[in-house]
Amino acid sequence: MKDILGVTGVSSTQTSVKFPQQMAYRDWRDIGKKIYHMREFTSFAMGDWLCYGEASYGERYAQAASDLGLSPDHLMVLKHVSSRIPGNIRLMAQSWSHCKEAAKLKPDDQEKWLKRSKEKEWSVRELREALEAQGLRKTKQRAVEQISQPMSDAPLEPAKGGEIVHAEISNEKGEL
Repeated sequence: MKDILGVTGVSSTQTSVKFPQQMAYRDWRDIGKKIYHMREFTSFAMGDWLCYGEASYGERYAQAASDLGLSPDHLMVLKHVSSRIPGNIRLMAQSWSHCKEAAKLKPDDQEKWLKRSKEKEWSVRELREALEAQGLRKTKQRAVEQISQPMSDAPLEPAKGGEIVHAEISNEKGEL
């Protein structure tokens, strides 16, 4: 009997895989590859499912997503990656995590960097470092510096069209 893994004598449930007493190493190894690819597929599939749900059902998709019991932040990341990386570009990537790094880039850069990463067999960390070196990704230090920059105490006031803009106020000496 074959199950989702497609191997005679191997069965799986929602939470486990049962192996026969004896199995050739090659078969066991091939099952591991299938499981790994299913993991990668699941991240993309969930992201695509969320994108479809939002486009088709508007805000109602959020209820179905929350019924899964996954954190909203995790679902948001899955949806973001799927919405930013087209299927043909995903094929160039080594993993969903590589696509996650590339999702912040312009489409032409996504393809370029995912191809380069695969050719050079970079880990996700190596891809991240290469993007940082090219100024295409903020380093943790730069992000912390930007967050810790003091904000001005100047008040916000409406501009033409009702937008809020930053207003600078100086004292009598022209100092801010």
